[in-house]
Amino acid sequence: MSILNNNNNAKVELIHLNIGLENRIDTSDNLFPLPDTDPAQVAHFVIAQHSEGFERFFRHDLPLPIREKLTNLDPEQALYDFELVKSILAEDKPCKDVWGGKGYVFRHIPDQSEFPDVLFHEGSFVVMVENEPVAWAWSQEKNGKAAELALEVLPQYRRRGYGRQLSAAWANHIMQQGLVAFYSHLHDNLPSQALAHSLGVVQYAVSAGYS
Repeated sequence: MSILNNNNNAKVELIHLNIGLENRIDTSDNLFPLPDTDPAQVAHFVIAQHSEGFERFFRHDLPLPIREKLTNLDPEQALYDFELVKSILAEDKPCKDVWGGKGYVFRHIPDQSEFPDVLFHEGSFVVMVENEPVAWAWSQEKNGKAAELALEVLPQYRRRGYGRQLSAAWANHIMQQGLVAFYSHLHDNLPSQALAHSLGVVQYAVSAGYS
């Protein structure tokens, strides 16, 4: 798969690749726990919208009547009406966690000149001020095909471009290994959305997950 392809199949593959960072997916889009992980962490239901439609994923042991209700639900409701989907899932067991946001992929490997203030320290990319770390980037999830960016900047050091530098350094490291570099944020995280715009990453999906 080439992440440069702006077509439906490429975006569906990216969706599968991203969800596969935390779950094992069978050919019927059932979700199973990865080896040596807590089965309780597997999402009950995930829905992702791309430019041509929607993809749905179900926990492998989700009862068939609930699957049918979620399949027949208007996809826009499944994506944005969290309380409605939670009420359907509650017919099996309570939904403890819900998230919804946008997913992006880095298209080009950032150049080293884009992150002059970044160091690699104790397994993370960091920015140091007066010999103290004030911002970090690391792989939240990673496998042999892809990785997902995690980023933290101390409040008093935000709006200085450190987040962009760290993201670029992380993506450079990941993509030099031949891996797909993912970035995502929640719907209401406007600073992260602005960072995505500044990085030039490509949006491939809008997703919601229920676990």
